[in-house]
Amino acid sequence: MKSCACYIYFLLMVSAGAIAAGLPAGAAEDITGLQNLLRLAEKSPDEAGPKDHIYFKHDIVYCTGESSLAVENNKAAANMESGDFAGAAEVLERALKNSALFFPFRYNLGTCFISAS
Repeated sequence: MKSCACYIYFLLMVSAGAIAAGLPAGAAEDITGLQNLLRLAEKSPDEAGPKDHIYFKHDIVYCTGESSLAVENNKAAANMESGDFAGAAEVLERALKNSALFFPFRYNLGTCFISAS
């Protein structure tokens, strides 16, 4: 399986190099970006994966780590744990403005809305 992935990667790299040689100015930078993404895809999941993790406790999502996302989420989760769903929702709605796709924010905010009704 790994040899197949390496072969496909090699073909993509050769094709990208051949295409870049005949492309107009500016397009070569797009190919360089593609090559960088392919290099990232080549890394093992342990190297490329995030260092923080999420876990569930009492149907609330918590995060490990010290990133700003984890700190904000865990602050809201502590509010939820104490029954302050309105306060947690405020924290999460502010945090979502900077990280709209962060799953723990979305999940916990949904839980706040359900629990408040």
